[in-house]
Amino acid sequence: ESGQPIPLIISDVNMPDMDGFELVQAIRDDAKLLTTRVVLLTSGMRTEDPRRCKELNVKTHLMKPVKQSELLNAIAAELMVGVPIVEPSNPVNVEPTRKFRVLVAEDSLVNQRLAIGMLGKLGHSVTIAVNGLEAVKISAEQEFDFVLMDLEMPEMDGLDASRAIRKREQGTETHLPIIAMTAHAMKGDDQRCLDAGMDGYVAKPVRKQSLEDAIFQLFNYRVQE
Repeated sequence: ESGQPIPLIISDVNMPDMDGFELVQAIRDDAKLLTTRVVLLTSGMRTEDPRRCKELNVKTHLMKPVKQSELLNAIAAELMVGVPIVEPSNPVNVEPTRKFRVLVAEDSLVNQRLAIGMLGKLGHSVTIAVNGLEAVKISAEQEFDFVLMDLEMPEMDGLDASRAIRKREQGTETHLPIIAMTAHAMKGDDQRCLDAGMDGYVAKPVRKQSLEDAIFQLFNYRVQE
């Protein structure tokens, strides 16, 4: 009614009088809201929900309770589509054939897919660990060039997992580089990561450029596209 466009609506599915899917249908039927994107939240996925999402062109359907980082990435994915990435003006030490083996420690399925897609586009192979305990175990069993470690995970968080990896490395010549991922980006987070033995730090939602910069800091290597 105000004439102001609404770029994004975040709606619960289970609501009285008009549920989330009925709301989306009403939005789709309104010509003034053709450009509005919708993120749906639900506490229980029903078998017909994916079909209804596809029919209503809802690309993001998240399970409650939603992690801050998961919601932040969903909003970024909805609103930042097509935004060009500004590449560094003077890339150095270009080695376009180098591929890394990356362990991604992340419990959110949405963020796992984003990491796989982003690292895959850069030519790297990805193994997923769903929590800190699994990251410690997998990193002991397989060889990786670096770990992309979420800070907030069940069972064992990223800081404790990093400490466990560093403790295991004591008395050896091995050092597995670890890049932290956090949605908070609060003052002092970088120091907490360094104190836990991490080597780098990127804020969520992770951008391709910030990830490339973190990799460059570790290996003096930058991808040429």
